[in-house]
Amino acid sequence: MKVFLHLFISNLKFNKLELGISYFITAIVIFFVRIFRDTKSTDADFLFSIAFYAMLYAFYTNRRKFNLKYLVSLPLSKTQLVMAKTSSDFVYFVPAVICAFTGVMYSPIEFSAIPLLIILFQIVMFVAFIIFDSDIEQPRLENAKSSFLNRLIYMRKGMDFVFFGVFVIYLALAIHVTPLEMVVKQYLIIIVLSLALGYKFRRTLNLLKDESYSYFMPKRDLFSIGKKISLFGIIGILFMISGLSMPSKYGEDKFYTAIQEGNPKSLEKALATVKEIKPSKSGYTPITASIIEGNIEALRILEKYGFAMSLQDTFTDEEETFSPIHLAINSGSIEMIEYVVRKLPEAMDVKTEKNQLSGLHLAAINCKPEAIDYLVSKNINLNAKDPRGNTALIYSAKSNCMPAMAILLEAGANPLFKNSKEKTASNYLKSKKYKYLLKRKELLIESKLNRELASEK
Repeated sequence: MKVFLHLFISNLKFNKLELGISYFITAIVIFFVRIFRDTKSTDADFLFSIAFYAMLYAFYTNRRKFNLKYLVSLPLSKTQLVMAKTSSDFVYFVPAVICAFTGVMYSPIEFSAIPLLIILFQIVMFVAFIIFDSDIEQPRLENAKSSFLNRLIYMRKGMDFVFFGVFVIYLALAIHVTPLEMVVKQYLIIIVLSLALGYKFRRTLNLLKDESYSYFMPKRDLFSIGKKISLFGIIGILFMISGLSMPSKYGEDKFYTAIQEGNPKSLEKALATVKEIKPSKSGYTPITASIIEGNIEALRILEKYGFAMSLQDTFTDEEETFSPIHLAINSGSIEMIEYVVRKLPEAMDVKTEKNQLSGLHLAAINCKPEAIDYLVSKNINLNAKDPRGNTALIYSAKSNCMPAMAILLEAGANPLFKNSKEKTASNYLKSKKYKYLLKRKELLIESKLNRELASEK
């Protein structure tokens, strides 16, 4: 414990500038994220990115303040030395742990706080072992005679890192595929990471004890690399032969996977034994998933098995509730839009639940010019306003979607209409060239109106 405290305090003293910078930036990031929170997914992605860079920053700023001779001379066993050094290095990774923890808590992943902290600590310890390996090997390589074989140690280390990455991917896939609750999965992850940490600790201890591990020995290392390639290759082949597939992003049931993969036979097989279908945890149903995927054949199969599409087949995210026509428009598939309109003619007049947006508004927001062209051909109201007074032309200007604006203007959309903020579409354009074209259209319409008014007088 005394040695651990000595190394821990030394890290704080010798790296106070780097630690101060990383801790301060982390505090600022967390502060602003909590104030300006938008949606869970964007917050989580942003914090995961920051955590990744914080981990890299910690990796490259963790400089060796004690050389290997000093560490080995301490009155400790090799095991105690490795654990004391790697544990004391945790101070570098606190920002990464904070950002990753906050990101997971903001994301839809159902992790509990304590298991998540244990998992993050295990990941940090694994990186600390890698840093300690570098502390051991670098002086040996610097003092050794320069030779091609000795420098191949970097290739072996790179290959080991790749194999570890593949192992993590296989682990994530295996845990994701298992039909277990997240409460069970998180403890399963802890167990597997504990085994991986034990393996890595043994490798680091052997590296410290045996100097030959710091150099590349062709027969030994090529055989070791070959074993790893064979192991992961066999696992991958068995996974493919078994016929297993990753659960769909829409849900864990097999029919969601069949819909996403566009496999009608698998879908019929999955539906044959199903009497009732409930929405998945993500809020999708087979019908909404089929519409989003633009999979008309899946909708026909669902209808064949008694699951016909209706206006009640909605999908709700954190911001809005979408009906079938809205999902079809967002998919960008004209065939799907036509199919939905043919099955549900009244869907054309349906608006989103929260913001009361029409299909034309959504097509403009998401910049779907093909969908706009189709909707225009149905003689819908081009200048319809939402509760905030925005028209489809204003939304297309906000999203800077020039193809949508061109189609709407050609069809007769009025650029003079203002929203509740007294702004027209031209006020939202960023490009001066496009703003000029829209302003020119406004002047032409105004001059035409003035001429008509003068002729009437």
